[in-house]
This record gives sequence, structure tokens and C-alpha cells, in this order.
Amino acid sequence: MMAGGEPSPGPESRRVLAFDVGGTHLRGALCDGKGALLRRTRASAPRGDGTALLDAVQTMAEELSSGGGPRPLAAGLALAGLLDLPRGRLAVSPNLELTDLDVTGPLERRLALPVALVNDVNAAALGEAWAAGCDHLVALFLGSGVGFGAVAGGRLIEGLRGMAGEAGHLIYDRDGPTCPAGCVGCYDSVLGGQGLARAASDQGIADDTAGLLAAYRAGGQAAGELVGRALEAMTVLTRLAVNMFDPQTIVVGGGLATHLPELLDAARLGVTANPIGSGRTGLPVLEARLGDDAGLVGAARRALMASPAKPR
Repeated sequence: MMAGGEPSPGPESRRVLAFDVGGTHLRGALCDGKGALLRRTRASAPRGDGTALLDAVQTMAEELSSGGGPRPLAAGLALAGLLDLPRGRLAVSPNLELTDLDVTGPLERRLALPVALVNDVNAAALGEAWAAGCDHLVALFLGSGVGFGAVAGGRLIEGLRGMAGEAGHLIYDRDGPTCPAGCVGCYDSVLGGQGLARAASDQGIADDTAGLLAAYRAGGQAAGELVGRALEAMTVLTRLAVNMFDPQTIVVGGGLATHLPELLDAARLGVTANPIGSGRTGLPVLEARLGDDAGLVGAARRALMASPAKPR
């Protein structure tokens, strides 16, 4: 109960703003306390101009808040890139062509709301955990690279500055190719879509991931070897995640996973073939359910956790 005997607001009336900024699109939504996206909008994400990005978020916030109803309690902002959470800054985002951008303070002044910052992949993992009703979850997103997020006790594992969980740059094969970040033989280089496309091009198999997968479906030996290595890497990465985080559920998503569903089977093999902990053999490995909305839902959850009226 609130002071004066008034009932506390229910989840439906606790509203927050959520934003998901990727390399191409800026998505925004007004969300309730149950994670429902009440209103949504999208625009092109400004690149290389931090002020333009903050302007775009502010404009979107005003648009989403203009339809009446309770005032939002807070805003959550998911950003693609490496963050410095204690300072409320975006450290670097190659996709957005931005470096050392002050985010939280300026946005809080613009929106007159608390603003919770979160990495976009971590936001997607948090969204998937909320949608699944799961407090202990590992999310693997296979797209142009390898995205990884872990939730424990209902909260993200982010580390000191919000940079934990860069599993894509763990080393899988020390004799493998070098990724654009300079890591030799990391999971990004052998399992991510861009790494697979580079390897396919170097070997004269195809110019892109779609061509590689077509050659694989047609029974090409060289394509089969590249895809086979990727599937093996997925199995090993899943086993590593299980042993490190002991999750309740694992979800697999991303564009590459959609076009190569064998990745889901490879992840399941990482659980069933794990010799450590026989109780883990029943651990579910599921397709991610939220698609492009995962980052928005996770940003909303992060905002609710930071708001004066925390979610129950």
C-alpha cells in the first residue's frame, strides 16, 4: 500500500521507455511493468554524431510519451558497443562510429527521467530471461558475430564496467583466423557470420554467408568443413557456458541461427555430452522467442529495475 492507504500501482500502470540502438536502426517503445510493448516506433540510427543520437532518442521519447496515460518512471537504453557503466558512457561502438560518448547524464537531463544504460546483447539476454520467466539464463546470439549474455538471480552478469560476457573473443583455435578486433582463432572468427564469410571468400567457396550455406546444403566438401567447424565451436562454447554459469535455460537466436538451425542441435549436444554434472542433461536449449524485440524488452526491464517503483 502507498502512504494514505492508497493501493500501490499495478504492473500495467508502471510504464517505462525503452530504446535499442543498433548499427542501423534506433527502436523505441513505451512498455508496461509486465514487458508489454504498448507503443513502438523506429528510425535510422545516426552514425558518427553523438549529439544527433541523443537528439534522436529525445525526439522518440517525446513521441512515445505524447499519447496520454501515466508518465513513464524511467528509460532504458540498449547500445551496441562497449560501455563504461559506472561513468554512464559509451566507451566505443564501431557500428555507430562513436567513441567516449557521455550518455546517461545528458539523457537524464533531456528526458527528466532516470536512464539505465545496458549493452544491446545483454539487454536481449535480459529480455529473453524475462519472457521465459527464468532467473538463470544464458543467451547465445549468432549473427555477424557471436553475442553472449548471462543472467543470474534475475540480474545480468556485467562485470565492473559492463564489459563482461565477450565470449565471442574467447579463443577457440589458436591456429585459427584473426578477427577484426585482433583476436586469433576466437569464436567470432570461426562461428560468427562475418568470420565464416571471410573464410568462405578466402577459400573461393562463396562471397558471403548465404553463398556458404548454399554450398553446404549442396554437399560441398570445403563448405561442409567450414560449417562443421562452426557447429563444433558452438558445442564447445555451450559446454563452456554451462560449466561457467550453471543456467536454468539456454536460448539461441540471431540471423545465422535462423538460417543454420543445426546450431541449435550443436548447442544441445554441448549440454548432453557434458561429462560434468549429470543433472544438467535435462537443461533446456530453446530458440530465442522475442526476435528483434528482445533488446527493447530487456531495456524496459533494466529501466524498471532502476525506477523508483521497482518491478515485483
